[in-house]
Amino acid sequence: MSGSMFETTRRRFFQLAAAAAVAPVPVSPSVAKAEAPQKKRKQAASPIDYPRHFSGEYLSRIAFPLGGIGTGGMELGGRGNLRSWQIFNRSADHETQPYIFPSIFVHAAGHPDFASFLESRLLPPFDIHDNGVRLFGLPGMPRMSEAEFQGSFPLAHISFHDPGCPVGVSLEAFSPFFPVDIDDAGLPAAVLEYTVKNPLSTAVEVAIAWTLSNPSSTSDRERINELRSSAHCKGTLMTEPSLPKDAARRGSFALCTLAEAGGQESHLPMWVDLGGASAIDLFWDQFSKTGTLPAPPAKGSKDASAIATASIRHSIPPGATKTFRFLLAWNYPVRTPGDMMWDPVKGHEKDVVGNHYNTRFTDAWAVAEYVSKKLPAMEKQTRDFVETLRSSTLPGPVKDAAASNLSTLTSNTLFRIADGSFHGFEGCGNPHGLGFGSCTHVWNYEMATPHLFPRISQSMRETSFGYPTDKNGHMDFRHRLPLGLEHWGWAAADGQMGQIVRLYLDWRISGDTTWMKRQWPAAKRVLTYAWRAGNWDADKDGVMEGAQHNTYDVEFVGPNALCEVWYLAALRSSAAMAEAAGDTGFAAEVTHLYERGRAWTDANLFNGEFYIQQIRTYPKEKVDPGTLSGAVDPSNPRFQLGGACHADQLAGQQVAKLAGLGDLLSDSNLRKTLASIERYNYKPDLSKWRGSLRTYALNDEAAIVNCDYSKGGKPQVPVNYYNENWTGVEYSVSQLMCMYGMEDRAVDHVADIRRRFDGKKRNPFDEPEYGHHYTRAMSSWGLVPALSGFRHDAVAHELTVMPRWKTAGTFRCIWSAYDGWGYFTKSGNSLEVVTLYGTLKLQNLVVDACGTETGSIQAQLGGKALQAKLRKVAAKDGSGQSILFDEVLTVTRGSALRVNFLPC
Repeated sequence: MSGSMFETTRRRFFQLAAAAAVAPVPVSPSVAKAEAPQKKRKQAASPIDYPRHFSGEYLSRIAFPLGGIGTGGMELGGRGNLRSWQIFNRSADHETQPYIFPSIFVHAAGHPDFASFLESRLLPPFDIHDNGVRLFGLPGMPRMSEAEFQGSFPLAHISFHDPGCPVGVSLEAFSPFFPVDIDDAGLPAAVLEYTVKNPLSTAVEVAIAWTLSNPSSTSDRERINELRSSAHCKGTLMTEPSLPKDAARRGSFALCTLAEAGGQESHLPMWVDLGGASAIDLFWDQFSKTGTLPAPPAKGSKDASAIATASIRHSIPPGATKTFRFLLAWNYPVRTPGDMMWDPVKGHEKDVVGNHYNTRFTDAWAVAEYVSKKLPAMEKQTRDFVETLRSSTLPGPVKDAAASNLSTLTSNTLFRIADGSFHGFEGCGNPHGLGFGSCTHVWNYEMATPHLFPRISQSMRETSFGYPTDKNGHMDFRHRLPLGLEHWGWAAADGQMGQIVRLYLDWRISGDTTWMKRQWPAAKRVLTYAWRAGNWDADKDGVMEGAQHNTYDVEFVGPNALCEVWYLAALRSSAAMAEAAGDTGFAAEVTHLYERGRAWTDANLFNGEFYIQQIRTYPKEKVDPGTLSGAVDPSNPRFQLGGACHADQLAGQQVAKLAGLGDLLSDSNLRKTLASIERYNYKPDLSKWRGSLRTYALNDEAAIVNCDYSKGGKPQVPVNYYNENWTGVEYSVSQLMCMYGMEDRAVDHVADIRRRFDGKKRNPFDEPEYGHHYTRAMSSWGLVPALSGFRHDAVAHELTVMPRWKTAGTFRCIWSAYDGWGYFTKSGNSLEVVTLYGTLKLQNLVVDACGTETGSIQAQLGGKALQAKLRKVAAKDGSGQSILFDEVLTVTRGSALRVNFLPC
């Protein structure tokens, strides 16, 4: 699913499409040939370094997500402001609070006292509201003159500057986030850590305060702010107990200080509000002159307002630095299908599916206590993750794309309900999610969860192969919550086949064959569903010819590469899983089908440059209704690919390659296809491109467009979204280019994407498609294993390390597996694998071939010599050298694996 054309709803679009499908649909070569490939030109463009730096007008669109995986959160603006509060179990892009700001006071002998909001100045435009600049956020208050933002998700760094401020001030903001651990990377909390350096020859007094109105409602009579204190934190707990039990905002929020030794903590749980602007005036009169907080309202006063302030004050000696640390935590348990627009079953709109974090913590204060107690260890692991990616010798654009899109995991695109299972929208809308149901043919693309958080990926497979899959193997490509009440009713060919491939990938990464076997009966039904009468491969010849619903929100009628390649990958995956499950007869059967389908596709769909679609027709009554969305009449289909050079035609190959399945089609044809996508679909300048649908790139920006018809064969009504560009597809294509000898061009394309998200035109931490923080864009993490050549097969205890990105010196890269993560370095004939957290088990190591059939090696684990055999193998990723150790090795923190090849 990718949204609906021209802002219509998805259902309305299908109705319009079905009504339109009554006239014949000719293929018009004359129309198609009008779009000739554009002449390539060299663009002068600045490099994409990592981490990237933003300042001035390039801060305007920055919105850096804070929050845990599946918890919702808020966003840190490029100026240092908090915006887009999305903690209430649904996306709400523009929601903020009336009072929410940090402030600083500095007293230095010989200098005027300095007081300011600790944000940089607002950026234009200033004329979009009918009463000047909107009052929310207090835009007219003093602010720092400048800021510089540096983002390397999950860590944001902002340096503030003002000519009147005698000290240096910076902010680091983050939520605990690191691979593998889905619980401690899934905490509803954010840390705001300010650092102040005194450059003067005398001591200075500095106070930093955070102010926040109780977010539960706007009624001061009902909101309650109360002081709390524990061994590790102090603060204000904010609630609204009068709200109905099923209200989304019924819960709690905590504003806390985590002062280091010597810091003076102050808390004002309620402000005095006498009307008008008195609340902020009373606060600012006191704080700006003394750096202290005003007196609280009298108990029971009608002038009390549920605005809280937390303050930390330090005396900083000359040349010294002090840290001012604040913690935000939340707990809102009322997650319902109706409120988040998860296409609720009638009568179950208000069923509370909850949040997993609610089962761990009773309220926001419990969250704050847990985070403050474990923060040193969690902060170190978060910073280690950031630094390990930073220090990788991958190209800057790749690191930037891979890291920045991880922020989607902390947006409302993904959530974890009370039973521990994960579910996802396609993206975030306003004020709710877009594309409910963990849409299979969108989530198939993302590579963040299987490689960094494989237990999330497993959870989503368990759901897909559970209730959404019926006894016949029909898999709903969207599911409703609560599960088990009502089916969605539609199956998607690419989604269904892709889920089988993802199951195979999850199995190889986890090494849990018992887990795979539990899913296998359903997975087998899902595959054989394609062979049923009126379905995708009804004649069971290894080729999908039927009406194939797919991620372009229509059915492709007739053989096409997009669905066929996913099918071939599913057949290969099923053969391996069937063999492991003891179903050897079925394994042989699907292997035969794969070989037939592969041969037919290369012989009949490849036109010498790329793979095309053969459009066919079928009487509607002969097609399984569970495969038809209503967008296409299979007897006279519109919205077809036809002769397009389709950028997405090899998506299944990309995932198959990362899973270790090798080439699904002819290697020569795959390389020619990628060269054709480069030639035809890549547009270095879109200013003359006809972008008549949704626009994600424009003017002189460069992009890979979904379809190009330069070679003819364009239907009169071509496929949906044909002239759009989707970053998730651009990343998928780029990964394939990495795998087939086009690494330089791949990196150029990634750089083109990231230049579009420059902080001025677009938010660097949000790549949209059908909604913000779009799932498909998380395909970008696949660039890391694609270029590093790192793949851990936990089933076979086999580790492959064959970097595709060549460097003059030592190649270094982050790696992540099921139970651990770390980095490896490769220099010449030497390899070192280091585990930073957890463990990595292997017995067979596959590396680049070094030119000899046999040779000697030196290998050590934690300094202890190892015995191993060396042999040359035909690796799935190219010619390789296999090192078989005498036993399974466990690489742990402090016991690196070091291997040297002699001779080579």
